[in-house]
Amino acid sequence: MALITPRKDDKILVSKFDQYKEHLLGINEFNKPKVVNGPIAVCYKIIELILMRPGTYPTRPYMGIGLVENFRYTFTDKIDELQALTEEQIRIYLPEFDSVKVTYDTVLERDKILIIHIFVDDAVYTVTLDTDRKTLTWLIDQG
Repeated sequence: MALITPRKDDKILVSKFDQYKEHLLGINEFNKPKVVNGPIAVCYKIIELILMRPGTYPTRPYMGIGLVENFRYTFTDKIDELQALTEEQIRIYLPEFDSVKVTYDTVLERDKILIIHIFVDDAVYTVTLDTDRKTLTWLIDQG
């Protein structure tokens, strides 16, 4: 029985999202543009859609949710509307991610923090948006 070793050009997909790449603004330890792959790239693309203001791309004037501009002080009251809008935006503009689920939650003591859960395959990626500090933070190490 011969052992088969994959060649360099062979692609073994563990997830249906392994083919996706997202280029980040930072650089890696080799001074090359930082790139994330797979489910993490999917999360970055969805976060981009959530933060993007409608009208950012003239060819797609309704693309984007504009979370910071449109929901900054009201997201605690409109989580259901935000949830429905996110599902609609993914269905229209990112149909290849239709199996990805996004949910929102808040911290009861401090209503100024929005928690975004992104379910990709069997993993949950969590991001927090702090409207006081205007920061977006991953709750797990993303590389």
